[in-house]
Amino acid sequence: PQRISTSEPPRPVVFVSLIAQRRMSIAPRYIKGAECGLCSLLETILGPLWVFLVYKETPPVFTLIGGCLLVSALALHEVAAARDEAETDDGDDAAAKAEMVRVEEEKGGEAC
Repeated sequence: PQRISTSEPPRPVVFVSLIAQRRMSIAPRYIKGAECGLCSLLETILGPLWVFLVYKETPPVFTLIGGCLLVSALALHEVAAARDEAETDDGDDAAAKAEMVRVEEEKGGEAC
C-alpha cells in the first residue's frame, strides 16, 4: 500500500481548495448573504468527505447526521426560494400584461 505523508496535503486537495476559496470570494456578488453563509457551511461537510476519500478515515456517526441535516436545510431553502421566485414571476407577468393593456387603451383613446 502507498504511504501518504501527513506533512503536506495531496496536490489535488490543495487545487480544489483554491478553487473553492475563489468561488466563495466571488459568490456574494451573485447570491444573498444568507445563501452565502449556508454554502460556507458546506465546508464542514466536505472536509470530512475529502478526508474519507483521500485518507480512508471514516467520519463519526454524528458528523454524518449533521451533514445530512445541513444538506437538507440547504435543499429546503433552495426549493422554497425557487417556489417564491416562481410565484413572483407569475405576479410580475400579470402586472406587466395589465400595464400593457392600460397603455394600449390610452393610445387607442387618443387616436379616436
